[in-house]
Amino acid sequence: MRFKRTKSKCAICPLQADPKVWGKGLMQGIAFIGEAPGSVEITKNEPFVGPAGDFFNWALQNAKIERSKNWVTNRVSSKLPNNDWDAFESDEAIIACSFGFEEELKALKKAGVKVLVTLGANPTHDMGIEGRISKVRGSVYQQKGFLVIPTYHPSYFQRMTYKRDDGSML
Repeated sequence: MRFKRTKSKCAICPLQADPKVWGKGLMQGIAFIGEAPGSVEITKNEPFVGPAGDFFNWALQNAKIERSKNWVTNRVSSKLPNNDWDAFESDEAIIACSFGFEEELKALKKAGVKVLVTLGANPTHDMGIEGRISKVRGSVYQQKGFLVIPTYHPSYFQRMTYKRDDGSML
């Protein structure tokens, strides 16, 4: 299933001509909310299918969570210039998308979703949770009628290097 936001103010958004990536999955179970699509997501028209999506899928698999039975979306539906949340265009896009984002949250609530996992600081702050992601991650908050569990964005882990038990690098 797809959810196309109809209440976003795309006409006033500086990214209005750019392709949009809408939420996908089943509106049941858990909803995962990322920040914005990347280049691969724009090309494939699906959230979390690029490099961060590979790590996201690996984490879901290890947690025994079936991606196809949950909802995956982003706070902003267009790719931000240089993935820069502080750019003027990004600020305007966040405002323009906020109406559609709230519409999507209402649809999730109506469908019975009770748990949102925010992936990264930006969607966490948009859910009304303040503080550094390193301090709030893993905690459970009651926000906007949902249990919200903030965690790091998958791309955060991609930038880190880990050793496996056998000594090889992950």
